[in-house]
Amino acid sequence: MKPRCVITGSSYGLGLALVNRFKDDFDVIEYDKELGQDLNLPEVRDQLIEDLRTCAIFFNNSQPHQLELLERAHQLQNDLVIVVSGTTVGFYSLLPLDLANDERYLNYANQKIQLQERCRQLQDLQSQGTGTRSWLLNLRMNWLDTVDNQDRTEDKMDPGDVAGLVYNLLGLWPRIAVQEIVLVAPFRPFLTTDV
Repeated sequence: MKPRCVITGSSYGLGLALVNRFKDDFDVIEYDKELGQDLNLPEVRDQLIEDLRTCAIFFNNSQPHQLELLERAHQLQNDLVIVVSGTTVGFYSLLPLDLANDERYLNYANQKIQLQERCRQLQDLQSQGTGTRSWLLNLRMNWLDTVDNQDRTEDKMDPGDVAGLVYNLLGLWPRIAVQEIVLVAPFRPFLTTDV
């Protein structure tokens, strides 16, 4: 029997790439508004937590309610590997002004900052070997190459590449436990030539 995993935001971007990468080796349970599972509804969040009771991995991948789902998954204390994605909001120097001053983005950024802080607190407990049976891998990254980001001129990462990296790193667990991955798109320095 295959191990089970839950993936939120499973019909798009990184979530879809994770589904495609893990579906051959895992019984994947998808959560996505497009599939009729709106995480804004308390009963859907409750069902997700029930599904986690029999899962090996939880990809806490999409807003809304990432922090709440992290807390509730951690409270299960059932040796669950929890992968939290998208906590990086600190690439402010790369932000176009339309985002840096946008109230919706600022609210989103505040939620991600709170999520990042809680991830650090739980990782401190992991490092001390106390207070947790679950394991948290914090996946921090900047822009992904998706339809939503097609107008962005910054370098972007391929969601399939990120999903492949996560798959390979999780294959090392529990011999090697990775707590945090920080991913950025390739940096292309300016080249100068002598004339």
